[in-house]
Amino acid sequence: QADAAQSQRQAALLQQELSELQAKQTDRGTLVTLGDVLFEFGRAEVRPTASGAIGKLAKYLNDHADRSVLIEGFTDSVGGDAANMALSQRRAQSVADALRAQGVDPTRVATRGYGEQHPVASNANTSDRAMNRRVEVYISN
Repeated sequence: QADAAQSQRQAALLQQELSELQAKQTDRGTLVTLGDVLFEFGRAEVRPTASGAIGKLAKYLNDHADRSVLIEGFTDSVGGDAANMALSQRRAQSVADALRAQGVDPTRVATRGYGEQHPVASNANTSDRAMNRRVEVYISN
């Protein structure tokens, strides 16, 4: 009974820590979506303005060293398939590099790029395309 209560307290604490990052539970783990605020159009370098979100994520990961991370990069539909695939991979790697720079062990982090696959919006206008330029971070449960 004490173990169950401890597990419940830990789960509540984890959710509280991730709430600032608007994390949500999925069947693949805890999902943190980092939107287009991270990147300029067509670029893979993380914007300096994204340091707050990356810092919170790094703190969480450093506090919970037992969890592994999968970082997935996505693009909008502008540009060719091969270019978008490469860009999405570079974006995922840029986030991984930023986490490593803040002390996250790189052996816990995997990256994958999907290009324009799996859009969350239509790509029909500027705001929809901006929603598709994102990085999703899955944290193991």
